[in-house]
Amino acid sequence: MILYIMKVIRARAMGYCAGVRRAMEIALRESALRECGFPVFTEGRLIHNPKALESLKAHGVRELDSVSDLQRSALSAADYGRGITVVLRAHGVTPEREAELSAIRGVRIADATCPKVKNNQLKARYLVENGFCLFLAGEKSHAEIVGLMGYADCIVVETADEARRESEKLFHISRYVKTALMGQTTLSPAVYDAVTSTIREIFPNTLVIDTVCSATKDRQDATEKLCAFVDAVVVIGGKESANTRGLFHLAKASGKAVYLIEDADELPTEVFAYETVGVSAGASTPDEIIDEVENHLMRRGKCQ
Repeated sequence: MILYIMKVIRARAMGYCAGVRRAMEIALRESALRECGFPVFTEGRLIHNPKALESLKAHGVRELDSVSDLQRSALSAADYGRGITVVLRAHGVTPEREAELSAIRGVRIADATCPKVKNNQLKARYLVENGFCLFLAGEKSHAEIVGLMGYADCIVVETADEARRESEKLFHISRYVKTALMGQTTLSPAVYDAVTSTIREIFPNTLVIDTVCSATKDRQDATEKLCAFVDAVVVIGGKESANTRGLFHLAKASGKAVYLIEDADELPTEVFAYETVGVSAGASTPDEIIDEVENHLMRRGKCQ
């Protein structure tokens, strides 16, 4: 038997972005400050990575189930002269939801909204208040889009085809309306460019705001370059993470074998047959999970 050592190459940019790291640090800081065993709540999933959320749960941080649950916890904490903390997720929430939570006696808000997302929320409100009809490119059900729509009425489009239909519909209503375009921070730059071009065919003077996060661009560029040097690619991250799915589809387009996993336990047997494997990871993937996957690949290697 000849034993080969698998070569594992990491993407130049991968794992936690600054906004996700900040959100995790805020949640862990609040968990360290909690008293009398009372939990720290997060409004929605703090980030889109189940392994990171499991880690938070072990520190007494859990997702808020309902306002009534929060009210009961706040009352119990008040009996001990304490309060309850709610951490707003990295993707942001609507102003109405934040106000509702803040109004509960004994509740303190820790805002972990990504600064880039918060800036986009305020920018969207400004544009609409100043007479623009705002197009928003992104996934309608994504937490970031839902939160931003609480700040401004938008026309949400997920594809260039949908952008064309909505633009034509608006043109028939008012061809002279001022239009602007913003996008989900984790959107593929290629998709955003396609939506931009389509809308500008109908509204040439559309104001386009550069909202795709540089961390998303960096991870996509790094993954694309990685594909040229490997036989297969392992993309690590939550399967509900938009930017992780984007990395998977980008790698898939290269024609290489690609595997989307959340941790080392999900590594398929066939990946160990390759001599050179690339590793990429979404912006909400913890460093320790990346290390675990790499170590697992290196240990198993390849034999023939």
